[in-house]
Amino acid sequence: REAQRKEHALLNKSASLMCSLDTTGRFASVNPASLSIIGYEPDDLVGSHCANIVAKGDVEIVHQGLQNAASSTAFEATIIRKDESSVDTLWSVRPDQASNSVLCVIHDVTERKQSERIRKELIALVTEELQYPLNTIKSFLDDLNRDRFGDLSQQGKRLLSLAMRSVGRMSNL
Repeated sequence: REAQRKEHALLNKSASLMCSLDTTGRFASVNPASLSIIGYEPDDLVGSHCANIVAKGDVEIVHQGLQNAASSTAFEATIIRKDESSVDTLWSVRPDQASNSVLCVIHDVTERKQSERIRKELIALVTEELQYPLNTIKSFLDDLNRDRFGDLSQQGKRLLSLAMRSVGRMSNL
């Protein structure tokens, strides 16, 4: 009795969408987190096919992920909310032979994906913005190395070598 109470509390209070899908991909059961994550009441989803809420470009990913659920697996897919906005999700799926279904835990990873996109854009921007000044410095250092401005002392050659290595490292970032 206590175990059932804890299981019920876990399902009903989870921040992640938990569901079971039948062998055709239709929702058999859904926890209340569906409302906060994708805007659908659990009863709105039960009996409908999971592909109805998956972004068109990710339907095949979900289909393959569910087909490969002979053992536990995970994959990412975009879900379309009831208000037609999208949510990036991570699906953790595993088979349940006892009920001939697939158990799914669907995590909202929208913030993580947005952070990744911003990080990539920032790196691309910084890389692009640094290339011109680095190329100018590299060109000047090459001229110094070719003695275009006169002979360098041993100390000057050592510092030039350090500067060239630093510019090379910066260019490789």
